[in-house]
Amino acid sequence: MLNFGLIGGSGGTVSLLPVISLYPSDKVVVTEGDPVLLRSDGSNYDTILWTYWDGANWTDIGGTNGFKDYQLPSTTGLMGIQMRAEYTNTEGTTVSGVATITAQVEPREWYNLGGDEDLCRIDIPNLPFSTGDKITFEFIAPTIPQVDTVRLLGSASGSSQLHHTDVYTITRGTMKLDGVDAPSGTPVPTDGGFHTIEFTSTVDGDSIRYIGGNPTHGGSALYQIYNILAETSNDWRYYPIADGWGNNPTLVETLIGANATLVNGLESNWDDFVVTYEGEPVTFDGDVVTYI
Repeated sequence: MLNFGLIGGSGGTVSLLPVISLYPSDKVVVTEGDPVLLRSDGSNYDTILWTYWDGANWTDIGGTNGFKDYQLPSTTGLMGIQMRAEYTNTEGTTVSGVATITAQVEPREWYNLGGDEDLCRIDIPNLPFSTGDKITFEFIAPTIPQVDTVRLLGSASGSSQLHHTDVYTITRGTMKLDGVDAPSGTPVPTDGGFHTIEFTSTVDGDSIRYIGGNPTHGGSALYQIYNILAETSNDWRYYPIADGWGNNPTLVETLIGANATLVNGLESNWDDFVVTYEGEPVTFDGDVVTYI
């Protein structure tokens, strides 16, 4: 039973429970599996516990608990989950309202990032990026070697942390390609398949301002980039790209609302994939994609 505190008394003592000034809000993810960031705030508390309703009781959700914000890196299997924050001090506990996580009713649609030429450049609100901060994104590899320089990640000053021609060049950080360490000189995939890049900063005071093309020097990617997740000490951001909403050129950021802008292109619907045999090429929005 919650202790709602005592006010007054013979000695004039005032006992105050924690005060919650910001309740976590309901979250609608683009598709099941997308990450979620729940936020709360309060005062006069000693500890914070995030709990979920298991059908009978409010249960400690575990993970990175004890903070005002709670990050779910994946929502797979969690559609409909109800969560709340519990702020506690020596006088008792105050609980927040309940936040429910659901998925969009409409089916997820995939979009390319540059109209007819599939050019990809995403301008994002400046993201402070320091040692240990990480940004992950998925892409569909081209089918021919790249000749011109593609500037995948760059800072507000215009300098590049990650770029490539037919091989990757990495500065101010480390990279993994499909979960494997990939130093500078690693060949860029040209198999038309699905791949993941994870870039981690090794310097302090850096930033990320663009993805897939430099505003000053060009170098736009000629392939699709999507599911961009930034995990930093400053904040989390998630740009699914396939946001499913007719809001071009805005690219919805679904965790904190730091929406991005698509430059030099339109969101146009990607064609559905066709089931093929191994190695058989299929048409994918004007490009050739090979299942491997």
